[in-house]
Amino acid sequence: MAETEVEIPIEAPISAVWRLLTDLEALGLCLPFVEKTERLKDEGSRWFIKSPMCSITRTPHLDTAIESKVPEAQLSISGEGSNLKIMLRFLLNAVSKRETMLTLEGEINAKGLLSRILSPMISTQVDVQMEAFVQKIKEKIEIETLKRDKLLERP
Repeated sequence: MAETEVEIPIEAPISAVWRLLTDLEALGLCLPFVEKTERLKDEGSRWFIKSPMCSITRTPHLDTAIESKVPEAQLSISGEGSNLKIMLRFLLNAVSKRETMLTLEGEINAKGLLSRILSPMISTQVDVQMEAFVQKIKEKIEIETLKRDKLLERP
């Protein structure tokens, strides 16, 4: 089991952060190892793993779902594939009307016959992957917030 925690300030209202986090397709694309996403019938999402990670882990995709949520405060997401299981917990705190502190608690587990091989590899990568994940979330939200602000400024 590999665990990590990352905290990052985002220059956007908490509602903008919440909007991206609850859009599983857009959120999945923020992970460095996800190539594409698709919506599932049950409100979940399938995150397709990029090569070479999908070949190494023998996990072509993760089926994800929202496990629990407290609107604009806390969100838990799980994802499971052939040999990987991921748990993501997001905590949001409004610092001001225009700034949100986002904390990600992440856990990635190898499962099945490959777990003895995959677990050490995951442990060495989880911090880097989750740091890149929250940076991409921050970037997407801040760009979207700037676009919305410019649209509102137009006469």
